[in-house]
Amino acid sequence: MTVTSTLEYLKTMRLSAMAEELKNFYIRFFGYALSDRQAQMILNYETPELDTEKRTITDLNGNEVEVPIPVKKISTGKLNLTQLTLILAGSDPVANLGDGADASKGTLLNAMFPELEGMTVLTEGNMDAEALLLAEPDLVMIYARSTELGENLQNAGFPVAYCNLGNEEELLRTMKIMATAPGGSAPMRAEAYGTLYRRLLD
Repeated sequence: MTVTSTLEYLKTMRLSAMAEELKNFYIRFFGYALSDRQAQMILNYETPELDTEKRTITDLNGNEVEVPIPVKKISTGKLNLTQLTLILAGSDPVANLGDGADASKGTLLNAMFPELEGMTVLTEGNMDAEALLLAEPDLVMIYARSTELGENLQNAGFPVAYCNLGNEEELLRTMKIMATAPGGSAPMRAEAYGTLYRRLLD
């Protein structure tokens, strides 16, 4: 066996082990069994089409929320929730910017994600059905205290998940919800972020 073929063999074995680890992770995290092809797509930073059309997630208020698989757009009314979406899944799922987000030229956000420039900014004060119809989100993430807003949006037909960032547990649970929604590599990023966050607190 040549050096090149040996390296290729080791690379194949490593990718195979990573795929098996990913499949186990999805079963533990989502209760979903990935196929070999789906696992490989995720390792290649692609979003596979899963076998079911809907998934039920549980928000911080204990509500079960039915969302499509995958969630392609997430709407939030807070800067920190926009930031979490960007950390976990990049800019693709961002349906709008949250309150306080500035993606204009010359800002750090624009330097990192220039495609967000000019995107509508929504707050939990002006987020209504009309604004969301333009944003076209598959999931709306709002703070747990905003139950009146949530009920109004649900009545208008939008899936709403309540979240909080008040303490470590709430942050990590919110991250899990936001990672579960788009799927792909987001759950792995959420777990890595959670691990780093706990180490920094220790």
